[in-house]
Amino acid sequence: VVTQLVATDDDATSITYAISRNVLAPNGQDLFLVNSSSGELSLAAMLDHETATSYDIEVFALDHGYGHRRSTRLRVRILVDDENDNYPRFLAVPLRLNMSRFLPPGHVVADVNATDADQFHGYVTFS
Repeated sequence: VVTQLVATDDDATSITYAISRNVLAPNGQDLFLVNSSSGELSLAAMLDHETATSYDIEVFALDHGYGHRRSTRLRVRILVDDENDNYPRFLAVPLRLNMSRFLPPGHVVADVNATDADQFHGYVTFS
């Protein structure tokens, strides 16, 4: 559950919740779901900070009062935390070296580089 939506109405017996503007996952399905009776907003697919750092959706609450049915809308911004979910990657793979066996100790034989796509967890160290 991402959050619990709560709407009140003094003259309504019940309230129905829905998403009026959703975001689509890469497979074309809605990214977020709302339980129409409880207002629980949940994920329909995994979020990835490297794909999008935030999402804006619009939800609404509809009353079931007598006479004219009334509704209200709310824009919800979901911020996606960065997780350490990507592996570091070497930039040149495979690495092949030809060197003389007479090189002195401490001689640099290769310079390697690696990257990590995680925005806040992407610092790479070598050992």
